[in-house]
Amino acid sequence: MNTQTALKRCFTYFNDLNNKPGYQGNSCVYFNGDGPEPIRCAIGCLIPPRFQERASYVFGDLNDLMDEIPELRTVFADIDRDTANEMQGIHDDWARGECQPIGRPAFGDDIDSYPVTREDFLDYLQSMMCFHN
Repeated sequence: MNTQTALKRCFTYFNDLNNKPGYQGNSCVYFNGDGPEPIRCAIGCLIPPRFQERASYVFGDLNDLMDEIPELRTVFADIDRDTANEMQGIHDDWARGECQPIGRPAFGDDIDSYPVTREDFLDYLQSMMCFHN
């Protein structure tokens, strides 16, 4: 999978309003299948099904995930790491701010004071798609 494909898959996954952001405590939830609908983060929605159960026990960033599940290095080999980490960071901002009031700018100078909405996250993914083949 290349960067463009990853961005498109993530966009498609989170464009479905049934798919909520995966975040708990201070970390992404790569996969949680305990509820009626599985929960995944921006990177988690890219993980092939055969690795999802193992990913449910991993906390941290993309490097932590690949350290715990080395087979994912091959899956993510052609994805630009900076883009993946930024995608994960924007997802986390959305996940942390989901319960806060909407209507403030998402990408201001002080991003911590502006919760990111689903729409902001999807706009970010779309804007990044034009930079990657």
